Amino acid sequence: MSDHVTPRLTSALEGRRVLLLASALLLPLGCGDSTGPKLASVVVSPATVTLTAIGGTVQFTAVGRDLNGNAIVSGGFVWSSSDPQVATVGESSGLATAVANGSTMISAGSPSLLGQSVSATLTVAAP
Repeated sequence: MSDHVTPRLTSALEGRRVLLLASALLLPLGCGDSTGPKLASVVVSPATVTLTAIGGTVQFTAVGRDLNGNAIVSGGFVWSSSDPQVATVGESSGLATAVANGSTMISAGSPSLLGQSVSATLTVAAP
């Protein structure tokens, strides 16, 4: 029987952070070792942001936390924009740049998330 479980993931707003909780059993941080810390949540900051200038930038960050809230994953996330015509984001940096007015989801993915991603909302409202 495998130690890996495919959890159902949900997101919820918590102040200015997006919290991704793993339901069922906690996700293993690594693929072969089930004795290490378990990934219980991923927090993306900021959860929502508005840029008021084309070319404006914002730095997104993601941190994986264990059940006790300790940071266990703070790098290795792959970033993407749901609408690169509104804002682009550096795949490895999380730095988003406004391209045109509108809204887009900025997502962070990681192998630790078993193919799931955590998203934040970026709105561009330039005059």
